[in-house]
Amino acid sequence: MKIALIQDWLTGFAGGEQVLLALHKMYPDAPIYTSLYNPEKAPQFADATVIPSYLQSIPVLNKRDKLAIPLMPAAFESFDLKGFDVILSVGGGLSKGVITHPGQRHISYCHTPIRYIWRLGGDNRNTGKWDSWLREQAMHKLRLWDVVSAERVDTFIANSPTVQGRIAKIYRQDSLVVAPPVDIDRFSLSTESDDYFLTVGRMVAYKRGDLVIEACKAAKKPLKIVGGGPEEARFRKLAEGAPWIEFTGRVSDEELQKLYGRAKAFIFASEEDAGIVPVEAMACGKPVIAYGKGGVADVVVEGVHGTFFPEQTKESLVEALNRFDDLQFDATIIRKHAEGYRLSVFQDKIRKIIEHA
Repeated sequence: MKIALIQDWLTGFAGGEQVLLALHKMYPDAPIYTSLYNPEKAPQFADATVIPSYLQSIPVLNKRDKLAIPLMPAAFESFDLKGFDVILSVGGGLSKGVITHPGQRHISYCHTPIRYIWRLGGDNRNTGKWDSWLREQAMHKLRLWDVVSAERVDTFIANSPTVQGRIAKIYRQDSLVVAPPVDIDRFSLSTESDDYFLTVGRMVAYKRGDLVIEACKAAKKPLKIVGGGPEEARFRKLAEGAPWIEFTGRVSDEELQKLYGRAKAFIFASEEDAGIVPVEAMACGKPVIAYGKGGVADVVVEGVHGTFFPEQTKESLVEALNRFDDLQFDATIIRKHAEGYRLSVFQDKIRKIIEHA
């Protein structure tokens, strides 16, 4: 089979790009079509044939890729994909808009219908701004295109049961579920712990790092925060007066392994599409304290791999933090559960779906 991979954009490396990398390893000869490509920020694809759209020729978009979002539907529709047997699009809704031809199969691995236009998981990035009216007009057009372009997909794969429900609601389509891969072997089981909680992730508003800080500040619980982002200054201000809260910044893989391994538990306060980062913590045998909605609820079993707090409020998380000390978890059981998200498991499932299609 001749396979083409389609990605929303390649201007960084996060969870979505990890899935693309896993697919690239399966099909190294498959070209990757994308709207924008920054090889310096995605060096993992240096050996791949990456074909960016015509948007790549507009210099300002290479530095501010979010400005290109209203232009991306036309960019993806412009790709000429004749000659391929299977089109495998990967992303949050934009890449599925490519035009395919009779005899081709289009399989879409969907992280989620486009979060910021459907306001999924508390993602309100386009509201409350001075140009919100103009943004809403653009989002309205994107919503119409998003639903129409979903009809171009032959087989949807959702990255979690949560996303499967979103696909059914927004696109009115059935889907298979294949959890994204996690590099489990990067992390080793740890049965020891120091007296601190850990949270890891980009510092953006909808990930609710502010909630974690406020709760640990109120409960006087030691907290280490890994990552950076546009909200970092605000988060640091929230933590003032709480010397038990530490910002580590971005850290190496080796240092991250150590931080996971010595933490007493991992805190996850956002409503995400899938629970990739909590699985990394569980690969170290660490329980998860999580907001009980979204993809993490598909990954963590209450009382076995961690515990949930039911409301996205400081009071609800404080109650969970205080309750945690009376709970018992088996690090070996937690690690074994995480091993079900190995790269090889993901690749076997994807290969079977492609061959069947």
